[in-house]
Amino acid sequence: MIKNIIYTVSLGITFSACQAQPQPNIKLNVKDVEAHIKTLSADDMRGRNALVKEDIAKAANYIAYQFEQAGLQPFNGLNYYFQNFKYQKLDLYNVVGVLPGKSLKDEYVIFSAHYDHIGLIKPVGKDSIAN
Repeated sequence: MIKNIIYTVSLGITFSACQAQPQPNIKLNVKDVEAHIKTLSADDMRGRNALVKEDIAKAANYIAYQFEQAGLQPFNGLNYYFQNFKYQKLDLYNVVGVLPGKSLKDEYVIFSAHYDHIGLIKPVGKDSIAN
């Protein structure tokens, strides 16, 4: 329950800020936020383990697509919305989107998604996915 509240608040703030600018023409409501939460916590995301490339890539691509649909731009110098970094010889990435200022051209709102989790765990009953 707490996890859902935190996601709802953080996604709501993120997408509300996107809506504040005239160019993104989206309307977001509680149902939309719930849909994003359900998608990212669904079993087919396999717990979004950052150390399992196939698992974390699926979540990252979903978030990057949502950033693009909301009208965010990739940050200067990034490949699409991904900020690459290395961790224990693994190539990983953050997802980053930018909303440039309208009246203050040198100011930006930067959005980044904390989206990784612990992946698969010891089963609880028949469920081993840490959604």
